Amino acid sequence: MKRASLRDAVVIPRLPNWRDAREGEALPSDLIGARIVHFGAAPQEYDLEGGGLIVDYVPKKGIKIKRLVFAFNELGMWVEKRSLD
Repeated sequence: MKRASLRDAVVIPRLPNWRDAREGEALPSDLIGARIVHFGAAPQEYDLEGGGLIVDYVPKKGIKIKRLVFAFNELGMWVEKRSLD
């Protein structure tokens, strides 16, 4: 069976869920259209499951940097922390 091209995939604005992507936690609405200022792994000393992923962004009509910290395991992804406040 031929694998579908990721270039043509529809983006579902939710976190991955191993059962169905539409069942995952919704992404923060201010992330869509935001300017990403940092994107990468979490330092090892924070011991985030799955290594973690940090995304710092400025919302579309904002000036303050916000942070999302994601953690992962074999069942999916979840938000560990939502902002710099």
